[in-house]
Amino acid sequence: MRRDEAKDWNGLFYSETREWLAWLLENPIEMNGNPVTAFPLAPDAVETDAETVAKRAAKRQAVVNPILQRKGWKPGRLVTEAGVGKNSVYEYLDGARAKITDENRKAIAQSLDLETDQLPD
Repeated sequence: MRRDEAKDWNGLFYSETREWLAWLLENPIEMNGNPVTAFPLAPDAVETDAETVAKRAAKRQAVVNPILQRKGWKPGRLVTEAGVGKNSVYEYLDGARAKITDENRKAIAQSLDLETDQLPD
C-alpha cells in the first residue's frame, strides 16, 4: 500500500502552518502592489477572533488551572501525564484550538481526575 505523503507533510507542519497563517492574517502583505488579506484556512485552523479565543481560554482555564495548581503541575506536566502532544494542551488552554480529539479530551480529563464531559469545550 502506498503512503499518502501529503498527509505526512501536513501532519508534520500542522502547527507551524497554523501559526504562520494566523500571523499572515494579522500582518497583511502586498503582492504586485495590492494588499493580500485573505488566505484559505482549514476548518480547524487557529481562531483569529480575539474575543472568541479569550472567552474560550477563560472558560477552560477556570476549570483546569485550579486542578493543576492543586496537583502542583504546570501544563507541561499535564502533557506528560495525559500522553498527548504539547500543542493539544497549550492550544486548548490558550483557546486557540477550537476542538481537541475525543481521545485527547479523554486522556486530559483522566489526568485531571475529571469526567470527559466536565472538561470545557
